[in-house]
Order: sequence, then structure tokens, then C-alpha cells
Amino acid sequence: MTQVQITIQLPDQVESIEQLEAVIDAKGQQIKPQLFEHQLAFLIQRQKAAAEDVACPECKKKNHLQRLSAPSAKDQIRTYFLCPAAAEVPTLWRLFQLNSGCLADLKALAEANISPGLKQVAIDCAAAWPYRPAQQSIQRLIGVAISHEQIRQPCLQEAVRVEAQEQANFQQAYEPALAETVEVLVEEQPRPKKPPQIEPCERVYLGIDGTLIKARAQNRFMEAKVGIVFSHQLAVVGTNRRRLLNKQCVGTLQSVHQFSQQLFTTARGMGIDNQEQLVILSDGARWINRLAQTQDPKAPLILDWWHLKRRVWPTVRGLPADELSDQERRAWGQQWIDQLWRGQSSQTLQSIMILAPQLGGQPSEKPAQLEERSLLALHQLISNNRAAIIDYHHFQQSGYYIGSALVEKTVDLLVCRRQKLRGQNWSRTGADGLLCWRQMILNDQWDDYWQQPEAA
Repeated sequence: MTQVQITIQLPDQVESIEQLEAVIDAKGQQIKPQLFEHQLAFLIQRQKAAAEDVACPECKKKNHLQRLSAPSAKDQIRTYFLCPAAAEVPTLWRLFQLNSGCLADLKALAEANISPGLKQVAIDCAAAWPYRPAQQSIQRLIGVAISHEQIRQPCLQEAVRVEAQEQANFQQAYEPALAETVEVLVEEQPRPKKPPQIEPCERVYLGIDGTLIKARAQNRFMEAKVGIVFSHQLAVVGTNRRRLLNKQCVGTLQSVHQFSQQLFTTARGMGIDNQEQLVILSDGARWINRLAQTQDPKAPLILDWWHLKRRVWPTVRGLPADELSDQERRAWGQQWIDQLWRGQSSQTLQSIMILAPQLGGQPSEKPAQLEERSLLALHQLISNNRAAIIDYHHFQQSGYYIGSALVEKTVDLLVCRRQKLRGQNWSRTGADGLLCWRQMILNDQWDDYWQQPEAA
């Protein structure tokens, strides 16, 4: 351990703690370059002994390498070694490559002008706050003044490494799992329209949802796709409060295919290799239903009751008042709610088909021509999700989740609290990079990642 003693002369006019802190901080900024040069000279001297024992990869000999020094793009001297006995193209070695552990911090400083520790703090703050508030928070908390661009760039650059590492892991787990899924699709019959059977086994839920964030292009939005895989293992953390013990979140702004790979291999990584263990919660979006049917064809699919109920009552209130009284509209709405609660989607569709002609509409109209709160749009929603409308009463009594509160909360924590603030607009790369870090924090993988040598 190297000990450095510093003597600081303080002016007599220091009269408060704030002035004292300012003086010490100014002196520290002056001393920092000298300490850096001293430590750099010490580390380079310590590397000389190791350099003498390095063998050339070309001729396998030692003690004949010539030392060369060349300035880098940032006017820093880097040391190379040249083998005179090598082939026509000589082999150049950077001194930093001799021992990546000793000079890891200095290498990071040379590449990004920010130390690994500060980079970790900067990314952590950027994942929680916008870049400028993160810059101010870092300065207040640890007294380091860096620009918001010095926070943004390492955040995006390191996210690229994380995504590349995750993609390699996904491909490794996805290919054998995909082969099993293809076998199931070939051997099994088409998905039945009847509700799934309840079996006494440990259930694992796969909740999927999406939310729109504003893109940089005017009047354009991008969809952030979010999923959560969780089991029914709860811990009591307070009065009427429970916490999930086993859960993993996934989020991306990339294609549905890439999102499905991440979600599928995340479930595999949690030890879920039986599709019958899964229960998929959906809000009725077509891309979610297609993903479930192609990727987990044997898993039960449940249309979230909250989304279904939320579509019924606005539709009822939108029925023409000159055709139906308030009492008649409430009666129709309560009838549909009772039928859907019991999983009787066919009866609901029949009653809508009876009512629609009386109000001047036909359920056969195309969805693109329908308003969200129209009676025909409700008919289309129920028709598209008949296989996912189950007997909610029965399933709830059997201990199943029938709502998407956990999925909605995951969307809020993963995306909305950071990327849907007032005045924000995003590029796909920038938004996806931040989503990567927030996912890592929510999944309790932050410390594990920064303990890896390649993350230093």
C-alpha cells in the first residue's frame, strides 16, 4: 500500500465550513494530476519485471523484445514491444495487455476519461434520473464535476457490451429450447378454444405488456415491450403487503422476435422448462397472442380481467342515449360483465350481435374502421380473444392471478419512471440502453455485473 502525505496551507480568511470545503476541493484538483503521474510511473516501473519474462508469440523467445514508445490520440505515451525475429509484419504489444489487472483503471481513464468507479456511479444515476439532474446529483454527493455528456456516453457504450453479452447467452439457450418448441408445434393439434384445465402444480406466470414512448421524430412513438416472469412465492413485508421472491423482468425497444428470445431464455434461466407450468397474462394485443401461440403453445393464455372490464363499461356509456335509456344500458353492461366473468364469451358475442343491428351497426365491419369505444370494437376484442377469456371466477377461487397489476407495475418501474417524463424524446439506441440498466437493477444483477473483470 502506498501512503501519500499532503500538507495544505489554508488562508486566514476561511471563516466557515463551506469556505473550507471549497479551498480543500480546489487544492485537491491541483494535486490530482501530480498524484496520477506519480502512480502511473510507479505502475509502469512495476510492470518492467513482468515484461522481461514475456515470450514472443512468433518466435517463442524471451529477453530480446525491443521497447517502443508512441503517443496515442490523446497525447498519452503508450509502450509497445517489438520482436526483431518476427515475420514480415512485426507483432506489437501494448504494455496494458501484459497485465490487465494492474492497469485496468488507467486503461479506462485513457479510453473514456472516467474511472471505473465513477462510471458505475454515473450509470447508476443515469438509470434513475435524466442526465442533467444525474450530473448535479453526482456533484452534490461525491463532489465530482462531470458533464451530462460524460454520463450519457459511458452509459450507452457499456450498454452495448451488456447487450452483446446477453445476446450470446440468449442464443446459447434459445436454440435447444426452440427445437423443443418446434417439436411441440408439429406433434400437437391446434390450440383448443376451450379454457385451460387447472392442475395442482406450481404455477409460473409470464406477464407481457407494452407502452409507447416519444421518439425524436415529430409525432412518432416507439413501443417498449415489457415482460415479467414470476412464481407464486411471496414474502410478507408489512400489513397487507406482499413481495415476490422469484421474479425477472425483461424490456426492450427492439423487434418482437428479439423480445421473445429474451423472454423465453429468461424463463429458461429460472429453471422453467415445462410449458404447462406457465400461465401467460395478456392485455389482448394481437402481437402478444401470436407470441404466446408460437412460442408457448401449451401454456394457458389469460386475458387480463381488468383490461376486459375496462373496455365493457366505456362501450356501454357510449351507446346512443336516444336508442337506449340509462337503465337499459346498465342492464346490458351488467349482463356482459356477468357472462364474461364466468367465461361465457359466446353468449356475450351473441347478445352483441342481437343489439348491434338495432343500433345501426354490423359486427362484421373491419377493425380499422371501428372506434375504440364502439360496440363493434368490443365485439372484435372478444372475438379475437375467445381462447383467452376463461372462467375468471373459477380461476380466482383456485388461486390464479387473473389481473395484470404486476405487469403494469413492471412497465411503470422499468420504463415510465425514467423514459416518459415531460418533454423527453428518445432515439431507439438511447432508450434501449437505459432500459438495459434499469432491467439489470430491477433483477438484482447490478453488483454481479460490475464484479466481472470485463466490466471494470
